[in-house]
Amino acid sequence: AVLSTFLNIPSSECNAANVVCALTTSAKTLSRGKQVNNKLNTTSEDLQTALMQTIDILNLLVTDKRLTARQLCNAAWAIAKHVEYDASLFSRDKYILVKDSSKSYSTWDLSQQQMSGDGTDKHIDDVLNLIA
Repeated sequence: AVLSTFLNIPSSECNAANVVCALTTSAKTLSRGKQVNNKLNTTSEDLQTALMQTIDILNLLVTDKRLTARQLCNAAWAIAKHVEYDASLFSRDKYILVKDSSKSYSTWDLSQQQMSGDGTDKHIDDVLNLIA
């Protein structure tokens, strides 16, 4: 419901903060529902469609460098929470390939991940790759 409401607001009245706020609020709402209901979670088709539309908007904003570092972190967290709620949003065996040869830092190489061919994976990959 949060993402659908966000998507119905005229674009002239929205900014990068609104996109991140909608994603984080939606993620928190899903997490709260998971704790209360404690049942098998599946994302409705409407929620998945709204999430992908919001990620498309986020992708444009990240490409245009319109988000602060904090907003980028919050957006990545919100996407991860949506995936935690329903793992079918990101249907890989391995989520992130981490290389750590120097022992002082790790890097993500999303290009080396096995894609399932699902459009949802590509949407999430594209935006996380831009954020990283």
